[in-house]
Amino acid sequence: MSSSRRKTVAQRLDNWVANAGSRLADSPGGSRRGFLKKIGVGAAALAGGGYFVGQRAAEAAASADSYNFAGCTHNMQGIFLNKANVTIYDGSGQSLGLVINNKANSSFPDGHLRFQGIEALTVGGRTYYYNWGVGGADGQSGHVWIADMSARPTIDSNARGGSGGLFNGRSAPDILLANGTKKSYFIRPAAIPSDMYYIGPSDGLRHSFGNYGIPADPYSAGHTNLSWSWVNKAGGGIVRCMMKTNETFYPSDVATINMNSTDANGNVNGSVKAMYGSIWNGAQRIYGWTVHSHHYGAQYVEHIVCSNC
Repeated sequence: MSSSRRKTVAQRLDNWVANAGSRLADSPGGSRRGFLKKIGVGAAALAGGGYFVGQRAAEAAASADSYNFAGCTHNMQGIFLNKANVTIYDGSGQSLGLVINNKANSSFPDGHLRFQGIEALTVGGRTYYYNWGVGGADGQSGHVWIADMSARPTIDSNARGGSGGLFNGRSAPDILLANGTKKSYFIRPAAIPSDMYYIGPSDGLRHSFGNYGIPADPYSAGHTNLSWSWVNKAGGGIVRCMMKTNETFYPSDVATINMNSTDANGNVNGSVKAMYGSIWNGAQRIYGWTVHSHHYGAQYVEHIVCSNC
């Protein structure tokens, strides 16, 4: 594949702007007014994509690879719930408005549910563990209160993946505004078309970015994922916690990740931008990767809105 084919949509737009002057100088027989009209149309698209918001040229303090490592695993363990219709929660201990039940699944035909042994979250004096859902209206993903579980999973913090003593999900500097306050967004989950695919770096198979838009669709549209690492790394995309609509997200001073998406035939049909940052659950900051925005053809959709920018 040529290097130009590998470029993300965002990189192509950047290159187009960077070479705009030479296009004007070299345009044979084209009028200056006509070219400026094209610039205007392009500028509108760029503005819609957030390219003229804030200081576009500013470089992030840290590279994405400094906070995005291969090697994350579920450290999955089968555990029964101790009652029916158990509520699942986000990383702040807020109900997702969904319940789960013991049910047969591909990992545990006897009905054990899939719990991750990566970390325990404690919020408001209650301890929660992440349940990797098995599907269906009563089988979605989210945190479960230990009081509703028959046992605790064994925790192995190394399962989060890392390198050189650095691990996924570690703290990172906030982005500070001129007035000294932290930049922040509100989470606004948005659907990503199911035919926007990426190739998994571990298995070489096609996976849908749709899993990182509204993961509980069609049962709920009110939350999205915060992942330990991103899908361009082996083991990437494993969820750390869910974030509800309007939850405050603090972007870190870390470079974003732009990935092209392809259709079922391997043709580029858009791109997805992921950002690193954190939420505050009242007891701790929880860091990870989430979707900032996506392009699908000519459509641009943001998954966040400004809270303090």
